[in-house]
Amino acid sequence: MQAKSKLIRTIVLNAVSGRGSEGMCCVSSAITPNQRSKIIYIKQRARKYLHRLRGFTKLKIQTQGSSAKKQAVTTITYLHSWSKIQAEITARRIFTLFLTISLNKQQVEWCSGSETKKEILSRLHQREEAAWRASSSQGLGNYELGKASWSWSWKDRWIAALSWQTQYSLSSLHPHQERTS
Repeated sequence: MQAKSKLIRTIVLNAVSGRGSEGMCCVSSAITPNQRSKIIYIKQRARKYLHRLRGFTKLKIQTQGSSAKKQAVTTITYLHSWSKIQAEITARRIFTLFLTISLNKQQVEWCSGSETKKEILSRLHQREEAAWRASSSQGLGNYELGKASWSWSWKDRWIAALSWQTQYSLSSLHPHQERTS
């Protein structure tokens, strides 16, 4: 039995090393079909293992080079800067949401004066329109492509344009407040 297992080992080692199966033609009558299928299976596994091993060594050689290190460093810096930009955008969106919440609270608050709620809200609406008109008339004079002050920054445009991203709801920002219906 040990002689047959040694024979199988030598056949597999010869096949994997590229020498072929010279020993198999001489002793073909000594090997049963079951052993032959076992040899074929072992050869296949050995070839796959060597192929993976060659791939790992190639990868190791490539990553030890300076170009791969530079590429990894630049990729990591780009990822860090992108995550910082995304954090700024979400912080700005949350800030604008809190700002609108506080404005809504100020508008809805009731003062004990002689005016009605509709009059107060219409006056606030007129103030907003006047502020918008004043800011839009100031922006028309500075419309030059060479200046950086004529438009929003790209982050502001991106925040305003991306309405498809997740918007924060009032209930998620104030979970401890009770809803009244």
